Amino acid sequence: MEKSLLIVEEANLSSRSFSGRVSDDKANRSGRKGMVLPFQPLFLTFDEIKYSLDMAQEMKKQGVFEERRELLKGVSGVFRPRVLTALMGAIQGVPKIKEGYNPATWMLEVTSAGIEASLKVNFTNVYRKSELYRFHF
Repeated sequence: MEKSLLIVEEANLSSRSFSGRVSDDKANRSGRKGMVLPFQPLFLTFDEIKYSLDMAQEMKKQGVFEERRELLKGVSGVFRPRVLTALMGAIQGVPKIKEGYNPATWMLEVTSAGIEASLKVNFTNVYRKSELYRFHF
């Protein structure tokens, strides 16, 4: 039986948030402790995800004065391998994923505010009206 290890790196119990990663048993050579899942996860449900990055020094040199760039805010959904990608790829006007392209990179590219504005589509509403959303929520 293949097991996965969920390593919680930062936790904020007051806001129900944490940052972490899933590692398989063999890959966790660091000795860090985590929660062992006795199975390989088949899907992941997420609610109100917020993802931001520290602004790169190169950007500050070019006149961008923000300390952090918020990439995702208030994103909720369910991820099963190939399913969320298929939902996004089915939206009229969204560029199709190329063979061998990293799905995570593609998702970041096609869910940008610029794509949403150019297509005049609200991806949150598309997802909330989808069968995938009704199945999991």
